[in-house]
Parts: sequence; structure tokens; C-alpha cells
Amino acid sequence: MGFVGTKPTVSSNVVIADAGTIGSASDEDAIAIAADGSVTFTQDIELGHASDTTIARASAGQITVEGTAVLLAGAQTGITTILNASTKIGRDSDNLIDFATTDNKLIFRVEGVNEVELVQNALSPVTSDGVALGTTSLMWSDLFIADGGVVNFNNGDVTLTHSSNTLTIAGGNLAATISTASQPNITTLAGLTTIGAVANALAMTFSDVTLFHDANNADTSFSIGTSATEALKIEVLNGGSNKTAEEVHFSTATASGTADHGKMVFDIDGTDIFSVDDNGVNLLADSSILSIGADNDATLTHDGTTGLTIAATPISIDSTGELHLNSTTGDIKLQDGGTDQITFDLDGTAGEVIMKPAVDSDDLVISQYDGTEVIRIEDNASLGLVGNKLSIANSSSDVVIKPLTDAKDIIFQQYDGTEVARIEDNATFNVSSAGKFAYAGTAVTATAAELNLLDGGTSVGGSITLADADGVVVNDGGTMKTIPASDIKTYASGGGTFDAVADGAISAGDLVGIDANGKVSALQGSFNGGTGATSTTELIANATDHITYHNVCWDPDNSKGLFMWLETASQYDLMGVVLTKSADGTISAGTEQVIHNGSSSDYAATTPLMAYDTNVDRFAVVFTTYNSSSQHNSAIRGVILDIDPSDNSIDAGTTIVIDGADGSGFGSLDVGAQGRNRSVAKLIFMTGRNKLALFETHGRYDSGGSFITASGSTQSGIQVSIMTAVGGGTNSLTVNSMTTVTTWSNADAIAWDSNVNRLFGVTQMGAVDDDVSGFVMEHDASDDSVTVGTLFDISTEPTSSSQISSTCIYWSHAQKVFVMSSLNDTVVLQGFTVASSGQSATASSETKTIKSSDLDNPGMMTLFQMTAGNFANHLGVSCHNTGTTYFYELFTYDSSNVGVEDGYEGNITFRNHDAGINVLTDGSTFSILGVATDDTKDLDYITPSIAPETTSAKHYSRWCGIANSAISDTATGTITSIGGVGTGQSSLTPGTWYQIDNTGSLATLTNSYTDASYAKVGFATSATTIFITGGMSD
Repeated sequence: MGFVGTKPTVSSNVVIADAGTIGSASDEDAIAIAADGSVTFTQDIELGHASDTTIARASAGQITVEGTAVLLAGAQTGITTILNASTKIGRDSDNLIDFATTDNKLIFRVEGVNEVELVQNALSPVTSDGVALGTTSLMWSDLFIADGGVVNFNNGDVTLTHSSNTLTIAGGNLAATISTASQPNITTLAGLTTIGAVANALAMTFSDVTLFHDANNADTSFSIGTSATEALKIEVLNGGSNKTAEEVHFSTATASGTADHGKMVFDIDGTDIFSVDDNGVNLLADSSILSIGADNDATLTHDGTTGLTIAATPISIDSTGELHLNSTTGDIKLQDGGTDQITFDLDGTAGEVIMKPAVDSDDLVISQYDGTEVIRIEDNASLGLVGNKLSIANSSSDVVIKPLTDAKDIIFQQYDGTEVARIEDNATFNVSSAGKFAYAGTAVTATAAELNLLDGGTSVGGSITLADADGVVVNDGGTMKTIPASDIKTYASGGGTFDAVADGAISAGDLVGIDANGKVSALQGSFNGGTGATSTTELIANATDHITYHNVCWDPDNSKGLFMWLETASQYDLMGVVLTKSADGTISAGTEQVIHNGSSSDYAATTPLMAYDTNVDRFAVVFTTYNSSSQHNSAIRGVILDIDPSDNSIDAGTTIVIDGADGSGFGSLDVGAQGRNRSVAKLIFMTGRNKLALFETHGRYDSGGSFITASGSTQSGIQVSIMTAVGGGTNSLTVNSMTTVTTWSNADAIAWDSNVNRLFGVTQMGAVDDDVSGFVMEHDASDDSVTVGTLFDISTEPTSSSQISSTCIYWSHAQKVFVMSSLNDTVVLQGFTVASSGQSATASSETKTIKSSDLDNPGMMTLFQMTAGNFANHLGVSCHNTGTTYFYELFTYDSSNVGVEDGYEGNITFRNHDAGINVLTDGSTFSILGVATDDTKDLDYITPSIAPETTSAKHYSRWCGIANSAISDTATGTITSIGGVGTGQSSLTPGTWYQIDNTGSLATLTNSYTDASYAKVGFATSATTIFITGGMSD
């Protein structure tokens, strides 16, 4: 088949018959194709359109490329150059020499890993520490390094450098085992720091051992031991910048705390001669001798037992300070030729120090340097001061001291020469102005003129005006005393006095009354002001808005009160102000502050609950916020407040949400003024556990705002939350646990019984039967969980939930919980004993009826306790009575019935019951706060001072006299009565008559013939004294 004049195009495969050929007209079989597909070229092969590259067969097994022979089998001796930037030569891709990867670098690859690389002047492993030079079985025979060569370890950490026939190791230490055999050829070890392994012994034998460090200020040392801290060290110390060996130190070091570890012991021929230990240098052998001097001229010799002999000629003891000779037996003897001459007995009878001659009949003589005798103690016990000066002699067992020269005085001086006293030749003993007498250690400070007043002389000084405080010296049954002149005046006035036992502490100047048992007490006053609006004092005037829903709490650490209230008419704010209470019961208010800023759609809605946390010294405050647009987004919130007593400011922490505001419901504190459960005893501090407990009614609502009453996890009920307050700079509040008590009821009040560590709660079961119920809750301090006991009835009397309310308190004096309940037309008080195990309580047998009438608002009830002062150990109650009248009463504890007994009571007028009242107590006094009757922006208060019973010694009608001096409780003291002069008063007008008013104090008697209300005392003789006449006003 042929094609003429055209270039055929074949659209499919071209198939040549087996053994077929392809060629030209001149050479038809230029390309032959065998049956197995092998192709044979009979002519040269040219690559490219032109003759760019020609491949031709040269001979068997050899071809030429552009005329150059290329062997295809056997040794390739004809290739002289292979140059290609992409060249790699090897057995396979894992084992080759790589010329292509990096310019100017050869890489040797073995088993797929680049191991060695060659660059100019360096043959190195590809990765540091990657290739070994030789193996344990295949080792190089020799290593040749040029002069000045360096073997470098770890980039210069240690180097081995050759220079001038020397190998130098730098940068580290040489640790090597040369040989366990002897090395006699080593003569110098310069710069070597360690020889031998730690665990092996090292033996070195030298004729001489030399350790030199030829450098200025180069201290050289030699240490032997297990370590630097357990070794003997010999050190040569050079000074300054020279090479002088100034000191040689021998020292030991040990970390052991055991006594004498590290001591040095020196022996000769195996015998210990001396040692140096914690106590110093010790000669260890008996009869040891310490010799001193070139010829052993001086010796210290041990006698073989406990003695020591010092032998030297002479022996001199030179001390720049004190010289102490100490004998444990108390005897020191001075000898002459081995014979005792003088004995010093340092521990003689009764602590005496005795010096005596050791030879009988010898005198003890003290002479001057020139031999002149100064003092002689003769064998007959006489002391003579020689030189015609002074003699001390024995005369019939008496000691006689006298000058040996007539008309001379005996003078006593201090160390510095100051004369203290002089016995004059005229027999006068004269004490100088620098001296003074003392008797039994007490100095006599009287002057000579004052002492002369006691000698019975007739000299009388000028007249003076006696004052009550002037002192008079009297003989009181043989004891001389100084008493105030007022005692003489009382005695001289002929007035009456009597002694009596004090019932309670009495201060000087107190007016006292006498009880039927003969004991006396300081008078106390009565209620100050009676009833009605005129009895109150204004505390806050013209607040920024109406004062409603208020509460108050006391800070015992700063002695301050904190008053809080809601402003709901237009401001919608929760306000606070610090109160300061004086000793006389008056109260002042600081600057009002906003605690929570509200709005008309989201505002604080109920009375704030308050408790003082004595653990962090902060107030905890809990309040409800109401969201008018979405009731189920309302919430109970909490905040920690800190007051600064220096300026009465309030610092508020971050307000948190305790319950609610989650779209599912909100907690209700239910303490609004119109609510039946206004008890503020829902937030308390748990003494001993340092936690806060909150009692709340939790209401839940569905998405449409309807109240959920069905059972289940979303139902409403009351809850107890345990919280922790943090003070310092944090002022934060944390909710630790929240426990549901019941699924339907009203949370009235809660108390913490610190005696048994239990919570006691009261609730009104509105959804059941209007009963007042109680329950005990056990707190687990480890996780703040609460175990709730079984509810029990406190009262089943109420028939209308609108007349039911209750509150409770733990009365520490009685160690009982007391519950106050409003039950239809009565208000009752009952005690409960909480069990120390489990969750139960036992009611008292007595139920005290406080009032037998209906309360306009039964929810306004408060319980408080008094711990000190006139009302110590009293339980206080307050509640709304009718209209604008409020009632309070104090009770004492009746242990026989676990109940109370009537005490003091009163009525007060405040704003109508929409505002209510609060009680502020510091434990010793209490004040009642309420909104003023004439202005809802004003806050008034009253601090009652209640008179004792008329049969009590403290009642003004039992007055019997004045205590001129203080008398302790149960002590016996003197009372000045009719005919006497009472002292300790103040601001009296002389000549004015005084009586006792209902406060138990002195008051001016304006008409002594018509005012018969109170007992007459007498008339003032000065601003501080009163002559007691007694009697009723006549």
C-alpha cells in the first residue's frame, strides 16, 4: 500500500504484521518488529528535526552518542565526565549519592536516610549526633590530626587542643581511669581537678608531693573526704595581690548535726594523743603533759584523775577585763611551800563568803605597797583601820565603830564621791539632800518639816480652806491612813450612815434604794415620755421620697446601726443610712445613700431583710425586685454592705440573683407592710458556722404568667438557702445550697439554735388548713446541705389565713427557740427545745398570751433579745396594736415552764400600719423606729427607759440614801442617809432643794409644800454635795 504526494492521517492503530518491517524505498527494513514486539533499528537513530543528536551502534555491547562511545555492558572505562545539576547515583532511591538537592553539597543516603553531607572544608553528619565514626567491631586503625588541631565536644562544651607537644582540655573536667596498675611515669598533674572514681580507693606513692598555684591572691587547698561538705581541708591563704602564704587553715566540714562529728584526732603509733572537737582541744591520755617553750620550761600536767598541775617560774595572769577563779567546792586555798596559808570559802553558811588564815593564831593584815599596815584583822576578831583613822572593835559582843581621831566625822559616800550621809562629831546622823530613807523597800519621801509636824511640838501653821478632796491623817485601829476631809465632814455632821450589801454594782454618787431583803441597788428611771406622738424624736427629716417597707440592723463591731427602706412613690430606690447611737439613747443619722437603683417597671418591692455577719464584719441584705412587664422575671437579690464608721458611708458589693429572674418564677420574701407575714426574721447569721440562712417563698409561673400549683420540679414552695459572705475588698455573696422545705406554704421566719447547730422554721400552711407549723433543719457544715425534719403543728386554732402570722427567735439566755404567733384575736408566745440529734423539737407546757385582741395587721411582729444593761436577759416583743398604736413588752425567762413572765410594757404612736415599726438594739438598750404620723418622709424613734417594779430596790419610791463610794456587786458598803452629806453629784445649785423624779435622778423641788409626787432628798450645799433631810414633799 502506498501513498503518493500526500501525508496520510491514521485515525486508529497501525498494526504491522509479525516480523514485519518499516522502511524507505532505499531501506525497506530500517525498523523491524518481531512477533514479541521487539524493535530492531538497522540504521543510526537521530533525535530532533535536524541531526541534533545521533545514536549509532559501534560494536557489540557498545554505542556511540555523537561519536562518543558508550559501554552498555562490563566496565565503563570510557566515561570521563558526568555533569548534571540533577544527578543522583546509587543502587536505588534509598541508597545513593545526591548531587542534586543542594548546590555545593554532596549528600550520602543509606536506607532512605540522609546520613553524611560534604561541603567545602567540612564532612559532617546531616543531623547533629546522627552518625558514628566506626563501630564496636569495625574500628579505624589510625587518626591523624594536623598541628594545632582541635577535638570539639558539643559545640565547645569541652575541647581538646594540640599545641607545641601539649594537649589542652578546656571547658570541663577530665574523668578517666588510667589504669589500676602503678603509674610510675606520671610526675605532674597540672590543672587536674579529679582523680579516681568516687567508689574506688586511690593509692599514690611519691617521694615528695607538691601542690602549687602560681598566681597572685591564689588560695590553694587540698581536700580529702566523700564530698565538699564531708571532708578534711588544708588551705593556704594568700593575701591581697601577692603570693605570700599568710595563713594555713586546717578545717573539717560535715552536714551531720551529731555532736563531735567532723572532729580531728591525732595519734602516734596507733595511740590517740589529742583531738579537736566541738568542745575544743583535748589531750586524750591520762597523765598527759602539755609543754611550752624551747626547753619545755612551762608545763601543764594531768595527774591521772581530775587534777591539773601548772609548773612555771614565774606564773603571771594578765586580764584586760575581769578575772574569774571558779571552784565547784567553794574553796580556794593559797599555799606557801605547799602549806595552806589563806582559805577562801565561797559557799559558806547562809551564802557567806569567808576568807580566813589557814594557820591558827595568825592575823590577817592588809598593807600598802611600801609595807605600811592599813587593815589588820586580829586573831581576837577585832578590825583595826591603822593610821589613827577608824576602829571597828568587839566590846562585850557588840560591834564598836569609832574614829581614832577626835572631832572627826564618819562620812558615807557613793562610788562617784557623792556624800549620802554623815555621822557628825556632835552625835548627829545627817542624811544629805542626795540621800533618802527607805523602810522595807519603800522610800520615805516626807521632808524634815513634814516629819517635824509629828513630834508633838506646839508650832501651828497658817489657816487653810479645807476641801473634800484634802487628806487627813488618822489612826485607823493602829494603822495610820490618809482619808479625804469629806469623811471627817460626814462624821462630824452627825449624819446617819448604814452598811448594806449591793445588789448589782453601785457607782460613787448613785442614789440607791433598799429591797425587802435589805440589799441596796442603784435607782433606775421609768419610761421616758409615756405614750403618743410627743414621745418620739425625729431621726430623718424630709427624705427624698416616702419611707416604706423599712428594716434596721446593728453592727456590734463599729457600734453603728444600718437603716434601710424603699422609696416607691416615684424614686423606686432601695435606700440606706448609717445610724449612730449615744449612751443616753439618742440616735443620729448619716447621709442617705442609694443601695439599689430601680425604675417604675423594675424595682425593689418588699422590706429588705438584714443580718450582720460577725465573721466578715459586714451586713448581708436580701430584697425582692419586681418586674411589672414580666412577673416571672422578678427575683430575690442579695448584696453585702460595709460601713465606714469614720464618715458613716456605705460601700456596696456586687448584687447577685439568689432566686428567680430565670423566666420560670421568682422568690417572694413576703414581708410587705400589707402582707400577713411581715416578719423580717427570714435572713439570719449562723453563729459558729459563719454562714447565712435565707427563708423564702418561691413562686413559679408558666409562660403565660399563671401561678403553678401542680406537683413536680417546677412547683412553688418555700426554700432554705445557705450562703457565704466574703469581706475584705471583695464584699461578695455566694449561694452554697438551696433546699425545698415544703411544696406549698408561706415562709414566716427562721432561727438558728447555736446551742445544737439546728435551724428552726415556722410557716403558715395556707394551702392546707391555715395552721401554724414548725420544723427543724439540720445543717451539714461539710457541704452546706440541709436535712429537713417532719413538719409539726404549733397551733391549729386559726380559722382565717388573713389573721395568721408568726415569727421566731433563738433566745441565748434561755437556750430555747421562742415563737410568737398571731392567731385570730390573740397573740401568743411559746418556747421550744430543739433536740441535739435528728430534726425535732419539744414545745413548752406554757403558752404565754401577749394580747387578747385582734391586731389590725398581725404580720407586724418583732422579737429581740437584751443581753446587758438594765434589761439584761430579757426577751422583747413588739407588734402593731390598732390604728397608729404599737405595743412592746419585755419578758423574763421562766425555766420551770420553759416560758416567760411579764416584765415591762408600753405603747407608742407612729404612722399607720402601712409603714410599721422596727427595733434597733445594741443588747443593753433598744430603740423603736417608725414613720412619723404627720409626714411619710420623716422617720421618728424613741428609746424607752422603763422603771422597775414598785417593789424593786431600783424603783425611785424605794430611795434610802446616797453611796458616797463605789460598791461592787455583792460587796458590803456604806450608805449615807438622813442627816448625812451625800457626795459625788454634779451641777447642783447650792441652797436649792432637790427631790427624786421618775427617772431615778435628782430634780429641783420647786414647791416643797405642794409637790407630793416624789421623795424629797434635801438641799445642795455645793455643786457636788447635798445635805440629806429626807421625807416626802410637804
